[in-house]
Amino acid sequence: MSRILLTGIITLDIIHFVDHYPLEDSEQRASQQIFETGGNTANSSYILKQLGHEPKLAATIADDPAAAFICQQLQQRGVDYFDQWQIANSQSPTSCITINQQNASRTITHYRDLPELQARQFEQIDTHKFDWLHFEGRNITQLENILRTIAGQPHAPISLEVEKDLPDIECLLPYGDVIFFSRNFALQRGFKEAAECLQYFASIYPHKRLFCAWGEFGAWAIQSSRLYHSPAVPPAHLIDTRAAGDTFNAACIDGLLKQQSIVQILQDACTLAGRKCGQKGLDNLITPGDIL
Repeated sequence: MSRILLTGIITLDIIHFVDHYPLEDSEQRASQQIFETGGNTANSSYILKQLGHEPKLAATIADDPAAAFICQQLQQRGVDYFDQWQIANSQSPTSCITINQQNASRTITHYRDLPELQARQFEQIDTHKFDWLHFEGRNITQLENILRTIAGQPHAPISLEVEKDLPDIECLLPYGDVIFFSRNFALQRGFKEAAECLQYFASIYPHKRLFCAWGEFGAWAIQSSRLYHSPAVPPAHLIDTRAAGDTFNAACIDGLLKQQSIVQILQDACTLAGRKCGQKGLDNLITPGDIL
């Protein structure tokens, strides 16, 4: 069991399952509505908890009814969080997610007006208590200040999620020991496949471990200039692709903490991400004694 610190944002997810994707300016009845706690690092935290670790979330929290629901669900899931950064008269980040039951695609409309974690707030955390530090690549200026401070101290391994091609996000890359590039980021940068993206960044950062999941084509990793690949492990029926990437990242962190081989890590992460796509939500994705 490892203690893992994760930073990012925590959202309220409002999910609608529909028979087909709605036409613009139309009305459609949803077959199911679910309210859940979401956000990349919150999702990864829940997976890490199920994998036997002790995650703790560092994020600001609103003071609206949605925040009360979010905190209650985190507690129910056994995911710890810092509660001292609640912002008065604020609204929780909210994602309205439409899932097309014909192909399990998810379309997200996101609203956010909550100030994110500041470097001066992060300084209150004793990072020496943790065995792994994971950061969602966002809030770039503040996160660079956080990472620069950590870099000057002895610290646990740092992983960085690079999901979107945000302005100046490359300034964060030198600080990550492990970097997770998303398919979306790679495509935004003009790369046509995961291997091309990883090989480019490995030429700049040869000593880092780099990962990139590519949906139905599986996932790739580079370590010590060697490229690895694992095919996808799709479920019998695609149901809900939401948080598949967050699941993949969490499974990789788990494998790295266990000092598994990159081959095994990729295989297990693809297996778990595929399993996630075959069920609604993240509950009971892993059970005690479960073997991927």
